[in-house]
Amino acid sequence: MRVVNRFIEFAIGAKHSKAFLFAGAARVWQLIVGFAILYAISSSFSKEIQGYYYVVLSLLAMQAFFELGMSVVIMTFSAHQWAFLKFDNKQIQGDECHISKLSDIFKKSVRWYGVAAILYILIITPVGYFILSEQGSAISWESPWIISIILSAILVFLQPLYSILEGCGMIEQVTKFRFYEASLSSVVLLISIYSGMGLWAISAQYTIRLFIQLFFIFRDKWPFFRYLLRTVITEKVEWKREIFPMQYRLAAHAIMAYLTFSAITLLIFKYIGPVEAGKIGMSFQIIGVVGSIGVIWVQIMGPRFAILAAAKRFEELDNSYKQIMKSSVSLLFVLCCAAVMLLQLAEFIHLAFSERLLGMHDFSILFLSIVAGQIIQVQAAYIRAHKKDEMLHIHIILGILCTVLIAYFSFIKSISFVVIVYSFTRVVMVIWHFILIERRKGVWRRDVSLQQVYAYAGTTLEKKAGWVNKT
Repeated sequence: MRVVNRFIEFAIGAKHSKAFLFAGAARVWQLIVGFAILYAISSSFSKEIQGYYYVVLSLLAMQAFFELGMSVVIMTFSAHQWAFLKFDNKQIQGDECHISKLSDIFKKSVRWYGVAAILYILIITPVGYFILSEQGSAISWESPWIISIILSAILVFLQPLYSILEGCGMIEQVTKFRFYEASLSSVVLLISIYSGMGLWAISAQYTIRLFIQLFFIFRDKWPFFRYLLRTVITEKVEWKREIFPMQYRLAAHAIMAYLTFSAITLLIFKYIGPVEAGKIGMSFQIIGVVGSIGVIWVQIMGPRFAILAAAKRFEELDNSYKQIMKSSVSLLFVLCCAAVMLLQLAEFIHLAFSERLLGMHDFSILFLSIVAGQIIQVQAAYIRAHKKDEMLHIHIILGILCTVLIAYFSFIKSISFVVIVYSFTRVVMVIWHFILIERRKGVWRRDVSLQQVYAYAGTTLEKKAGWVNKT
């Protein structure tokens, strides 16, 4: 246990050890159950149903076109307001200006996601129907698809509530809840697959996720949200001047990320067929399961980065950024090497599971993209903590180029080149982000002096920030 504690302190700092522990437990559980689910799919689904399963998941991921990166914006701007506030005795205490702005962010984000959820249902339902009906399969997918899209839309609507909580310093509580949600929903999914529910397994998992999220909100956090709802807004966040410049960039990033990741399964499904789509879908799920371990650092330290940037404590911010980069990338590299060896073993002893995946050569290239993806996430969290996002142009250029090349190689049925293009794009992004940070971080820090911030706060921000005190 002492070894674990020392690793956590090195990885993320002692102040956040509990949040890291819960988040780490959730990801380790996801890693273990994730592979159990993959085995269940390979043993319980036909190759064709496996393809439809991953195509449905790719279609549901189209929420990126409606959410448009708002969750990161909400978390970041909430953290900047929460640096001067705290929650005590069922009340938010602090400067009225910051309380009002936080309430404004909350109310506008709820309206945004409400509209997004409705449009998501109205547009993606017929889009999915068109794509899934193209193959003319005898698989019954219509009813599971409709129910899944409705449940997914409700979960989209609830998303800003958790972004607000994370921005307001309730990291430990949210990560603890996410652990329970991941545990129960994955068990339900596993049981549903083994019980022969087929594509209905997705709906079963989304249903349990919805009930758990509603339970957490109304049992534990309703006083917090009720206070924000009842707050009379006297000061507003200037949406067009402050939020929109960052949000439209994140929207472009989210769309490009979808086109260069989730859309790959759809393209393979269209041009090659459901069997190959199932292989690449399952392969990408393994990549996602392993890569999700690295999300712990960004999930927990993203709000802290924003608070340190708001306080102009740049030396501490830089040290945290370097520490997170080293620890998270090192761990992911070790995990990738271990995963490659395990998959080679499965292929050597001729497990049926290995026949449902891409070849070992393609898989090794995909694991390179995990490490590159983790570096990109930490870099992006660091940049956005300054309320800046200057990564847009390179992401759009690389995203469009990557999408066109992937579509072409899918059309000519060359999955190996699809994998190479995807991984190479991420490596180029890593290099560009390093150049951007070194050249621009000095410019991002010239606006307000540290003394002005502390004078306004009246005390150290760290003692006032919600991520130190339990809320």
